[in-house]
Amino acid sequence: MTTVIAIDRAQLLTPELLNSLSANGCLVHSVADLDEVHRLLKPDAAEILLLTVARGDPPDLLRAIRDVEAALPYILVQARGGDPSVLAQGAYWTLAPPLDAEQLCAVIRAAAENSALRQDLQRQRFALSAFNDVGRALTSTLKLKEVLNLIAEKASRMVPCEAWSLLLMDHRTDQLTFEIVSGPRPDVVRGYRMEVGEGIAGWVAKEGQPILIQDAQRDLRFFPQVDDTTGFRTRSILCVPLISKDKIQGVIELINRAERSSFDRHDLEVITALAGYGAIAIENARLYEQAEELAITDDTTQIPNMRYFHHILNRELIRAGRRGSPLSLLFIDLDNFKLVNDTHGHFHGSRLLKEIAHLLKRSIRGIDLVARYGGDEFVALLPDTDHATAFRLAERLRAQVESYAYHAEAGTVVKITGSVGVASFPDQAQTKEDLVRLADQAMYRAKGAQRNFVYSALQDQLGRLVLP
Repeated sequence: MTTVIAIDRAQLLTPELLNSLSANGCLVHSVADLDEVHRLLKPDAAEILLLTVARGDPPDLLRAIRDVEAALPYILVQARGGDPSVLAQGAYWTLAPPLDAEQLCAVIRAAAENSALRQDLQRQRFALSAFNDVGRALTSTLKLKEVLNLIAEKASRMVPCEAWSLLLMDHRTDQLTFEIVSGPRPDVVRGYRMEVGEGIAGWVAKEGQPILIQDAQRDLRFFPQVDDTTGFRTRSILCVPLISKDKIQGVIELINRAERSSFDRHDLEVITALAGYGAIAIENARLYEQAEELAITDDTTQIPNMRYFHHILNRELIRAGRRGSPLSLLFIDLDNFKLVNDTHGHFHGSRLLKEIAHLLKRSIRGIDLVARYGGDEFVALLPDTDHATAFRLAERLRAQVESYAYHAEAGTVVKITGSVGVASFPDQAQTKEDLVRLADQAMYRAKGAQRNFVYSALQDQLGRLVLP
């Protein structure tokens, strides 16, 4: 069926002719004037404009009709003796009365096919240009968040829609998380997790197949909770998996096609091709993040290592100096840890180190940092923490280590203690080297005093704490 908008200024389209067009597969919308044409000129509303002009039509009207060509190809029928030069230049075909129904139908079909081919070529050119941009953009970064934003931004430009989201697969939990969201109330949707197999996106992730749904509300797989939360109404969905090396990395989901009533096969092909680029970029970014994490994570305890600690210490010292805020450092050494290895073996020694590391990590704030410094030594970096507060925290950590019970083989309970040294910037130390040296020195004084003890860089020889 070819949809035609007809403006019959010269009254040449007789009822018989219109009936003949209808019988030959043309759906004709007859309109009276240009205002009505513009109301009908929505994407996909029609394929051809059929226009007749009469002698004496004012030039301004002719020019206005000529402007319609930018949105819709047209066939011109001119009354004999008229002056259609301004219109004939842009017409796909020009006819003169009397009109032959068979000829007019053939011209309309040819014009519709030509228009469809031209539109398809334009879309293909746009897609090729966009994929070239995508390829360059996705190889320019290994940051996962930047990669996700690039994929989502390119998808929404290639296929405009009312809302879209990129869901990332968490292989540990077998869940999808809304990472990038555009549409109504994105902050509500972002971070929402759904099971693989749940909803359209979950189905696509489970099956590894793209899907195009024209009426989401009638699809039994549709998951309405997001719509219920946001007040948005999903009509159509285009959803494709992000697959790299036969492994699902995530899903791209587009909602409600803009500019026309629904998504089509070309949209699906474009987004599927984009997903191929995107999945590889996501996998590379994830591998890069894992490599970075391995470089800064201690193998035994799974907390940051000394290298990462020094990196963060440099940053926090600069920040503290700029803001005039305090920064404290704790050095924590486990007492007689060698006996654990000698008595119970290195396996249990390593497990005990890991449990103590996570005990310390659970006992501090989110902005603080616990890292393994080496051997049985840990450090705790405490931004915006003065010396007295740091000393009280050190006492609490020492007590928690002392009361912790590690269960080794055959129900054996292993107890251990720790010695802690405390130093602060800018009260005692003015540089990174001084802060580390003074905290380390205080820790050794704690071990030399009696072990299972906290010593401050501000303490005198009698062991009294001198507050700044």
